Amino acid sequence: MVTLDNGSAFNDYFEGFTFGSVLSFSVDLSGPALSSPDGVSTSGSTFGFSMFSDAAGTVPVLTTETTDGFAATIGVNLDGSTTVADFSTQTTIDPVMNERPEPSSLALLGTALTCCGALRFWRERRRRNYHLEL
Repeated sequence: MVTLDNGSAFNDYFEGFTFGSVLSFSVDLSGPALSSPDGVSTSGSTFGFSMFSDAAGTVPVLTTETTDGFAATIGVNLDGSTTVADFSTQTTIDPVMNERPEPSSLALLGTALTCCGALRFWRERRRRNYHLEL
């Protein structure tokens, strides 16, 4: 696991590896920019993914976009939304948004709590009735 915290203007992570046929990873974005955007920031933040074939980082592998070599980027906008850009035909990005629970999840939780409360009430009533009969 690698954590980048936007502590400076550039937070780079470099890792050398021998590439096989598939490279897969997840990017989790979190923090105040997403959960409670303040609307007064002057710039967003961008996560970029690049692969280079040389140690100097000058020959991009997954894209012909040679300005910065990004194969894909995920931008955090000022309103808290995200923008995904895929600059390579060799990459696939599957954005999964987990911003808020689904209404059906909340309904399921409410139903479960109601059932637990009804079960407790039924057991307590049965226990009281049992004591009265003795």
